[in-house]
Amino acid sequence: MKRFGRNAPCRCGSGKKSKNCCGMLSGADSRSGLCSIIPSTEGNDQINPNASHAEVHLDVSAVSLPGLHATLTKTFEFSDGRSPGSPLGNPGEYRATLVLHRPGYPLDDSSRVLFEAHELEGESYIKLQFANTIKIQAQIVGSASPPLHAVVTRNSRGFIAKIHTETFIAQSFSDARTVAFQKLAPFLSVLSIEHNTPIDIYRIDVLEHATGSRQMDFIAPYPEHELVSLPNVVGDRFRAYASLYREALCSNSPAYSFLCLYRILEALTVDRKNRVQEARKNGNVPPSYRAWLVPSSEPQFIDWLNSLYRVRANWDAAVIGNFFPTETRGRKISMVMEKFLRPLRNKIAHSIFGESGKDIWEESLVNNHEVWNLLPLAQMIVRRMLKDEFPDEFLVGLPDDGLECLFANVSPPSGRRVEPGDAGR
Repeated sequence: MKRFGRNAPCRCGSGKKSKNCCGMLSGADSRSGLCSIIPSTEGNDQINPNASHAEVHLDVSAVSLPGLHATLTKTFEFSDGRSPGSPLGNPGEYRATLVLHRPGYPLDDSSRVLFEAHELEGESYIKLQFANTIKIQAQIVGSASPPLHAVVTRNSRGFIAKIHTETFIAQSFSDARTVAFQKLAPFLSVLSIEHNTPIDIYRIDVLEHATGSRQMDFIAPYPEHELVSLPNVVGDRFRAYASLYREALCSNSPAYSFLCLYRILEALTVDRKNRVQEARKNGNVPPSYRAWLVPSSEPQFIDWLNSLYRVRANWDAAVIGNFFPTETRGRKISMVMEKFLRPLRNKIAHSIFGESGKDIWEESLVNNHEVWNLLPLAQMIVRRMLKDEFPDEFLVGLPDDGLECLFANVSPPSGRRVEPGDAGR
């Protein structure tokens, strides 16, 4: 797989550098900057979208945090001089495949990435008894958009495994994925509630019909590693936080994982507020905490991650930067919590009709993208605050080398009171 430098011309043909074009995208599309370029056969004017191409081997630990969402795109180079497919996708015809699975049971080997969805069998708990396939027509009630026609297929054991759409019109890979998810996810939700059975989408593969380019999303696997040291004896408070953090990691729901992490942040803030108030009540000097900033440059990204994760990875700074949303970089953590994390928490917690009673949390990739965009940063902020709060119990011996530029004062300025909102900035 070829990896293109950030200063190289972007593969979408815009003429801009990659870092100023597809490589700087925010949200889910930002992962589209990872492209696999496979040369086509000389003189071959047609692409067989079902052809089995070479496996793409990718060190996912370099481009994503374990357990979190990422997207990968494969485009083609043509020997006859035609422009290669764009990592973003072009307006035109698309097809999508939703691969299902039983939550907690991976379908493929985490050490490799396969673009061809037909190489994954798919799995669920619901059997198709009397047919190999069934045709469905998905439509959003009240929408003027055309219905999406699709075929539900079963695996070798007879269980519903995949949903293949027929060709439909979309403006880009992102748009195609959104259309497919928004129209097919409600069908799966109805099946789930009727049968009281979890039905999870393992990944969505999108094919651009004109160029043969593909885009797939996946959840980065957790690495296998050796136990190098036993955990320290911990107190009740840290044990409670660790329990909730494990709950977040074990959940297959990004929204629920986010709620678990935010609950930790809320509790840490309340703990610090209570200690400040108790100190003032007793006439003592209130405790103070480091005022951390969100990293804003590639060297800072690496140092920040290395200070928070004991299991090191070959971080790709240009890509890992996607996990620090542009609008949060350089801001105090307290401001990020209040301006970005808290509104998302409220949106999820009031997820039926929202705080206004009118805003429905629908099955939409727009909502999913918001969670995916902030979940990595929420996890890192939790680890940062826990490390500061429990230096003798969490990540003991892991230094904060190179992070001096990311915190201001350890103690509050003279004459300034330490307010609860300052905790964990």
